[in-house]
Amino acid sequence: MVQVSANPPAGTQTTLAQQLASAQARVLFRTHAASNGVVVTMPASKLGQLATAPGVASVRVIPPKYPATLSANGTTPGEAAAAAIAGATGAGVRIGLIDRGIDYTHADFGGLGTPAAYAANNPTLIETGSFPTAKVTGGYDFAGDAYDANAAGARAIPAPDPDPLECRTVPAGTAAPAYIGQGTHVAGLMAGYGVTSSGATYRGPYTPDSNTATMRISPGVAPEATIYALKVFGCTGATTLLTAAIDRAPDPNNDGNTADHLDVLVISLGTPFGSPDDPDALAIDNAVRSGVVVVVAAGDTENTFYSVNSPASARLAIAVGATNNSAQVSTN
Repeated sequence: MVQVSANPPAGTQTTLAQQLASAQARVLFRTHAASNGVVVTMPASKLGQLATAPGVASVRVIPPKYPATLSANGTTPGEAAAAAIAGATGAGVRIGLIDRGIDYTHADFGGLGTPAAYAANNPTLIETGSFPTAKVTGGYDFAGDAYDANAAGARAIPAPDPDPLECRTVPAGTAAPAYIGQGTHVAGLMAGYGVTSSGATYRGPYTPDSNTATMRISPGVAPEATIYALKVFGCTGATTLLTAAIDRAPDPNNDGNTADHLDVLVISLGTPFGSPDDPDALAIDNAVRSGVVVVVAAGDTENTFYSVNSPASARLAIAVGATNNSAQVSTN
């Protein structure tokens, strides 16, 4: 990531564009709200000439990030919500989720909840009336389904589109990774309406004494909050697009005005042994300074010391650990 200085000299953008071209750099994205910079792919041998360009504050490598993989069957969101203060349902709160996207056709988010509804949705565009919804009120796909930061050739280049629908498919002959469906699952844990035993969307009441034992899917912890879906993964693989998504938390509609910032940002991905100076972590710090509460998964490495993920390593993030079904701590 090429970080631009806070008060760059006149003509910096033009000079930087020329420097990027001469360094054989390909621009992946630009940021302005949580970070003022440009993210590029380029030959490592050319990094030095960018670092000395006028107006450039720093040049840093962004480590690829991966979806969370540790899972456990235990306390349901409904049980957690039942133990919370009565009336704390998340009403009026906007939660951004940076992950693999969300299947907003699912009944947990007010959709039809059928395979046909999902299959009929074109993931590269917004069909009339399909998105946004009353629950998933906005979002963006920074990646495109073919993207994988660790792939060679064209797949390593993102193909963004306006539809953050989560991908459920994998290449032919490839076993489905454990993280397929993760974005939808995390969104449901956060703020799903819940699904009744008949498969219909549950519409409340959301009270501590609500009986969720017979429900197909319990309500999320904040079932009346709305969700902003920020998709940074393709169907499989890794991502280096996290800062682009973090940049939307202070400025969801990307208009340069941060007065409409999201209230909370949830990130369930990362890479172990993180640094607080990872560009993604620094972007989180800036998002927090703009008024966003950022909650990040600490990692899946269990009993491995000092292995907290980046970007949970951000100085101002709330890092959240977990245990598996054997009560092993998932990170240290």
